[in-house]
Amino acid sequence: LADYRDDWTTSDVASHKGLLRSTLWKINQYFEKKWVGFANKFTTVSPCYKDKIAGLLKINGEVLYNGFFEEIYASLNQPLYTEFTLTYNGTLYPNQDVELFLDAIMRFIKEHKTKANIKVNFIGLAFDKEQEQRIKQYIKGYESYFNITPRIPKIEVLKIQQQSHILLMFSHRNSKGIPSSKLFEYLPFEKPILLCPSDQDIIESILTETGLGIICQDSESAYTSLVDLYQKYQTTGNIKVEANQEKVAQYSRNHQTKKLAQILDSL
Repeated sequence: LADYRDDWTTSDVASHKGLLRSTLWKINQYFEKKWVGFANKFTTVSPCYKDKIAGLLKINGEVLYNGFFEEIYASLNQPLYTEFTLTYNGTLYPNQDVELFLDAIMRFIKEHKTKANIKVNFIGLAFDKEQEQRIKQYIKGYESYFNITPRIPKIEVLKIQQQSHILLMFSHRNSKGIPSSKLFEYLPFEKPILLCPSDQDIIESILTETGLGIICQDSESAYTSLVDLYQKYQTTGNIKVEANQEKVAQYSRNHQTKKLAQILDSL
C-alpha cells in the first residue's frame, strides 16, 4: 500500500518548463512508476489526486484524509474574543491569492474606520519572511488591524482559533485536489470558514457538506460576506452556523483510521 500525502510527478504546483526541469521530471516519473507501480493500491488526500495518480500508475487508489484528533479539542474551552476576529493559521504560498481577501477586508475597514472593532490574525506567517513582507507591504496604513506572529505552540494556535469568529482559507491558484491540513484543524470548531477564492474542488466540497463554508470567488463577494458577518457579530456577539456534525465527524482521525483498516482488510 503506497500513501501519497502530496502527489509527486503529477503535481500541478511544480513547473516542468525548461530543459533541466523537464529532464528531471521525466527521470522522476520513471522512478515513481518503478518504485510505486508494484503496489496493490495507493491512498491519497483527494479524489483529484486519486484520479491523476491512478492514471499514471494504472493501479486503484482510495481517498484517505489527514483528519483531526478529537481528543485534542475536548479540553479546549475558550471564550470568543470581544473584537471581531478572523484567523488564518500557518504557511502562505505564492500561488495563494490572499490579495483578494485583503482588498475586501481593507475596503471594509476603510468604510467602517471609526467604528470597526476588528482584528485579522496571520498565525505563524512570520516564519516565512518573504510572505510576511508580502502581507505587510499590502496592508500599509492598516497595520493596527492585523496581527502577524511567528510560529507558536500548537495548543496556543488552537486556542486562538477557538476564540476567533471566522477562520480563513485561501485556495491555490490553478490547482485542484489540495485540501490543506489546516482545513481539518478548523472543522472541529464548527464555526464559519471563509474560503477566498474558492478552489471549486475539494475544499469547497468539504465546507459545503459540513455546513461551515462561506464561499467567495472574488473581492466583491468577500466584501459582501464581511458586511453580513459583521452585522451578525454586532447583533449577537457571535456568528452561528448550522454545522452538519455527522459530516464533520467523518474527518476525524478515528474515522479515517477505520477507513484505513478497511482498505488493509481488502488487500
